[in-house]
This record gives sequence, C-alpha cells and structure tokens, in this order.
Amino acid sequence: MIRLRFGREAAGAFYSFLAAFFWATYYIAGEYMIGKRTHMDPVSLAFCRFSLGGLILFVYLFFKSRKELFSLTRKELLVIAVQSEFMLVIMSSFLFWGQHYTSSINAALIMTLAPILTLTMGAVTRTEKVGFLQTVSMIVATLGCILVVTDGKGGNFSLSTWRGDLLVLISATSWSAATIIGKRVTTRKNAFAVTVWSMLIAALSLGIAGAVKYIIVPNSMCLPESPLVWGYLLYLGVIPTAIAFYAWYKALGTGSLNIVNAVQNTESLLAVGLAFFLLHSPIGWYKALGIVLAVAGVAGAAKFRKKEDSAKKTHSASAAEKTAV
Repeated sequence: MIRLRFGREAAGAFYSFLAAFFWATYYIAGEYMIGKRTHMDPVSLAFCRFSLGGLILFVYLFFKSRKELFSLTRKELLVIAVQSEFMLVIMSSFLFWGQHYTSSINAALIMTLAPILTLTMGAVTRTEKVGFLQTVSMIVATLGCILVVTDGKGGNFSLSTWRGDLLVLISATSWSAATIIGKRVTTRKNAFAVTVWSMLIAALSLGIAGAVKYIIVPNSMCLPESPLVWGYLLYLGVIPTAIAFYAWYKALGTGSLNIVNAVQNTESLLAVGLAFFLLHSPIGWYKALGIVLAVAGVAGAAKFRKKEDSAKKTHSASAAEKTAV
C-alpha cells in the first residue's frame, strides 16, 4: 500500500511538473510570436491557440468520456461562456499584447500574482477566507513582483515596459475574476469538460472579433509569413495548451493536491530559466530576489489556506484556477 501510494504521488508530481514546464514555454513562445520577429496580432494568436487546443481536447474527451463532455447543463454552459470571456479571451489577448512591450520574465512573474488576486477578490466577495499568514504571503509575493518589474531602479523605469506590465496585470486580474465565476460550476468531475468548452467558446469569440476587425480594417489581417511561424502556432495549440492541460488533469487524478500544487510553483522559475537560456534575458540581483519572494509568497498563500476549507472545495478550486494558464 505504501509503495502504491508513493508510485501515485510520484506520477502526480511528474505530470504536474510536465504541465508546469509546458506552461512555462508558453511565455517564451509568446514573446517570440508577438515580438519583433512576426506581425501576428494578439487576437489571432489567441484564436489559433484555443481553436487548435480546444479541438484536440474535445476529440480526446469525446472518445474517452463522452458522458462527462456533455454533462453540463444550459445554465452551466452560460456561466462557462461568461467565464471564458474573462479567463481565456481577455486573459490571453492582453497577455500576448503585453508581451509586445515587456519581457517574458516580467510576464511570468506578474501572472504569478493571479492566485493572490483571486484570494483578494474572494475575500471581498466573501467566497474565500483569508487568514493572517495568507495575507503576509500575499504581501511578500506582491513586493517580489514589484522588485521584478522595477529591477531595483525605483523611479527610473521605461514607460514602454510598464505599459506591457500593466497589460499583463490586466490579464492576471481577468483570470482571477474568471476563477471566482468558474467556482460556481467547476467540480473535480467536470473540470476537464469545463476547460474544453471554455476553449471552444473562446475560439468562437476570438474568431468573431478577428472577423469584425478585418471588416473594419481590411489590411489588419496578417497570416504567418514563414513555415517557422506556422510551426510556432502549431506548438502553441498543441504543447502548452492541449498536452499541458492533459498532463495537469492527469496530475490531479493521480497525486495529492498538496504535492501537485507544490510542483506547480516551479512554473515561474522554469519560465525565468528558459528566458535566461533561450532569450538571453538579463537577471540582476534585484530581479532574482523579486523572483524568490514572488514564488515564495504564492506558495505560502496556497499552503496557509484556511483550515475550515474542505478538501473537496480546495480541489475543485484548484482545478478551476488552472483552467486559464
């Protein structure tokens, strides 16, 4: 029994790390796609990601668990549609948009604040109970992100970079608002189905937005100009979307929530490491300290969740929160 439990925990940790790693590459690919190398706009990138990823996951769940896929009621689908606009459409579009002006390191660390923002909104709306240690952890995480964004330069900052940081913060805030909305319908049993339908609804909304934009500004549409860009689009839809979400739900189904969430805290560190080695992004002492504080603060906020919360509620909330990455 002990060996079996260890095997399941190890498998849960592995799948959780796999998901974290693939989600970390999302920031690197996003910086490449939305940077100076291509002319793809944020809406088009988000549409390609969720249409491809959503279709892959829909086909998988259709053959794996058709009952779960079509278990949602019309009322639940309506809530999911609203959630999808915040969690995927606004979140992804503003994240891609922000990465046009800021680095993938800044984007990854600011998005790390999303659980903190969720707790804050939850406390305001009285859907979450926030204790003293959680509050301290939230402050530490916020200070860490401030250090990362300013890099210890105080008032000497680039307006362009701060514009990107603000757009990413809007993305994180939108994600948090959607998490609060999604808790009304998301459970451990239907979390995968909620994710699939959220992606498909988001792809529809993004497709309509792109079509309207093209009608108003005919020259605004820009197709990928090289096979390499097509390859990156394929990568965004398959790896950090379809496969990463599959790995995440495998982790939830095998390992304990504490271990799965603990491993997930490596996502930001992985994104920073990948940006450093692949994009040669500089990391000064202030930024390094900020990264440590931000990750530690988020980990502490998750660890010191109020004891009154039941395991079921915690697990459901975790599944809902990761729907957006």
